[in-house]
Amino acid sequence: MAVASPTQSTSGHDDEFQEDSIRLLPMDETPEDTLYIRRPRGVFYVLVLSSGFGTLQLVFALLASYGSAQLLSVGVSQAATGLTWLAGPLAGTFVQPMVGIISDRYGHQKLIVSAGFIGLVMSLLGLGWAPDLTLDGGQRNGLSRALVVFFIFTLNVAIQPVQLGLRVMMIENCRPEQQTMVSAWAARMTGIGNIVAQLAGSMDTTKLQPFMTGSHFKNLCLFTSFCLVFSVITLSVFLTDGAAPRSKFEKPNHQKTTLMGLWKVIRSLSPEVISVWKIQLFSWMGWFPFLYYVTTYIDYLAFHDLLQNAAAADEEQQQILKNESLQFGSRAMLLNACVAFISSILLPWLFKRYDGTQSKFRNYATLSNLWMTSQVLFGIGMICTLWVSTVVGATLLISVLGLSWYCTGWIPFALISTKVSQESARFSRSHGPGLIMSLHNVSIAAPQILMALIVGFTFWVSSDGENQARYVLAVGGVFGLAAAWMVRGLHIEKDLQ
Repeated sequence: MAVASPTQSTSGHDDEFQEDSIRLLPMDETPEDTLYIRRPRGVFYVLVLSSGFGTLQLVFALLASYGSAQLLSVGVSQAATGLTWLAGPLAGTFVQPMVGIISDRYGHQKLIVSAGFIGLVMSLLGLGWAPDLTLDGGQRNGLSRALVVFFIFTLNVAIQPVQLGLRVMMIENCRPEQQTMVSAWAARMTGIGNIVAQLAGSMDTTKLQPFMTGSHFKNLCLFTSFCLVFSVITLSVFLTDGAAPRSKFEKPNHQKTTLMGLWKVIRSLSPEVISVWKIQLFSWMGWFPFLYYVTTYIDYLAFHDLLQNAAAADEEQQQILKNESLQFGSRAMLLNACVAFISSILLPWLFKRYDGTQSKFRNYATLSNLWMTSQVLFGIGMICTLWVSTVVGATLLISVLGLSWYCTGWIPFALISTKVSQESARFSRSHGPGLIMSLHNVSIAAPQILMALIVGFTFWVSSDGENQARYVLAVGGVFGLAAAWMVRGLHIEKDLQ
């Protein structure tokens, strides 16, 4: 029997879904006895499901903006701080596949996500109050350092079940033709979370006493923890675990998967899925220096502009100017987040508008082409930092790259989740969605470890006392262009049609 098309109404929520859907790759005809059709999910359900990504982004933004400062404040050295930040890529590379195996073997995605949220809350509170929980005397500094580093690691570990569980719930609860729309909303909520985090960070929360503490970092930890608690309650009340029932046609290999057998799993997957992961590898080798060093690049430009405008500056005045320059990087990232959010509204709308039309543009309006274009924009923009030497120019450049950031958080996840969802509906998958999506995350996290070494080498080679961050960004731009070149040969959309 022919699969019901996305335009056929099969429930009261279908019309609501169509108002926010975009073209996505209809399923092939599949024998009736091997097909499992989920009911379409309405907009409210999708909003609740994707809201978890917005809450999770608050955690990422808090770590990126204040994590290093918290480590340095308790006496952790610069070198040790850099090593501590490898906790995120290491957890994504080694912990998330274990979570994926557990997820496929036992299910209960809501329980997995809830456990991750609880771990995040406990880690945030521990990170904010770790210096206050130490003993007085000579052991204070050593214990403070150990506790802060410990909670940084537990925070990164707790992120993994939340990330993976939400992705698996998207696949298991939404139909294949809805995956692009759901992934778009997930990226959209991430943008909203980033904007909220930037605005909260720019406020003087210490003035909100007695509702808040006298520490801005502690207040942000409290605010983020409250959002996490609210999110887990909302997900628990309104969402259900919707895994497809098992069939005699489905291969149960994923139930026997172990970490030692991951290489065999990768070799058994679709070549087009592997192609997406290869592109992600090069793409995230470019995004790693952007996320960690772009504010350093802008702050350096701002400091030297302020220093040149000052008639005379002693050491104390230079420190004041340096503190003042730190706001320019945050401002550029806020504009970047705003551009990403605007892109999250306009790009899906444009794809929906040209869906079904016979215009020449329709032939080029594919997710793969958009991903390639965004990577070209990202690569060129990063390389241009070598010549942009004004704060205004750098801010404009970084803001425009918000479009590329949105596409990176939307398109590859939409392609992979659609593929996995279709295989689940046909009972043709050989591995569960948890394992596949966790391996997708490995293609994002693992290259960051390698790029951290390349960044260190770049700093060593370019130690000329100038704005070294621009060299690191330019190297990232080269990897971004390499990813764009690889997208040219991507055929996964044709495979899904």
